Amino acid sequence: MRNIERFLLEEVDEHYAYGYRGSLLSRLAVAAMHMDEHELATKALEVRRKVHSETMLPLESAAIVRGLLRMHKIKEALDILDEELSVPLDVPEDHEEAAAHKEKVKHRALAIASFASRECFEDNPQLAAQACEMLREVGPIVRAAGISSEELNLPWLRIVQGATQYESHKRKNMIAECAVDENVNGIPCNLVYSVLDAMSTFPSENRDDVYECLSNALVRRTQFVTGAGKFVKSDQVLSVIAHFL
Repeated sequence: MRNIERFLLEEVDEHYAYGYRGSLLSRLAVAAMHMDEHELATKALEVRRKVHSETMLPLESAAIVRGLLRMHKIKEALDILDEELSVPLDVPEDHEEAAAHKEKVKHRALAIASFASRECFEDNPQLAAQACEMLREVGPIVRAAGISSEELNLPWLRIVQGATQYESHKRKNMIAECAVDENVNGIPCNLVYSVLDAMSTFPSENRDDVYECLSNALVRRTQFVTGAGKFVKSDQVLSVIAHFL
C-alpha cells in the first residue's frame, strides 16, 4: 500500500495512465479506508480534489462516500455528497449532459441509501432520519431524470429492515439515550415513517417483500378483542396502501 502511495503521489504526474491518475487515486483512497488507513485515504483524496476535479466520476464518488461512512466519517461523507454528487432538479437538454446528469443522480441516490441503511442498523435514528429526508428530496430528481426502479435498484428492503430493527431495540429499551444535534432534524415517532415518506417520492418498486416488510413494521401492536374472535390491528397499515395506490 505504501509503495502504491509513493508511486501515485510522488513519482508520476497528473497525466499518468492517459489521464486516469485521478481514478487510481480514488481506488487507492477506497482501499485505504477498507484497511482503516484514514491518513493515507485523506492524502489521496486531497490530491484527487486539487488536481483531478474535472475527471471525477460519480461511481468513484459514491464508493468514497460509502468508505467514509464505513469509517464513521459522517461529515466528510456528506461533504463529498455536496461537492461531487450534487444535482439540479432540471434535466439538461443536451443528450450527453443529460446522460452525465442521470449517472450522477443515480449514484447520489445509491450513496444516500447506503447512509440511511447503515445508520438504521447502527441505531442512529437522527442520522437515519436525515438520510431518509435526503432520499425524499432526491426522489423527484430521479423521476425527472427518467430513472426506473429497476435501473436504480435501491436497497429499500434493507433500509426498512434496519428501521424496523431500530424500532424493536427502542421498544425493548436496548438503546442508550443519545444527545440531540440541533443541526439535524428531530427523530420521528417511528423511523419507518421516514423510510415510507422517502419511498413515496421514488418510482414504485412493485416488490411484495418490501411492502410486506413495511406492513409488518407499521403494525405497532395487536390486541385480542374478547368475544369478537379477531385481532384488531393498528390502522397504520392503511398508510402503506395509500402511498402506493
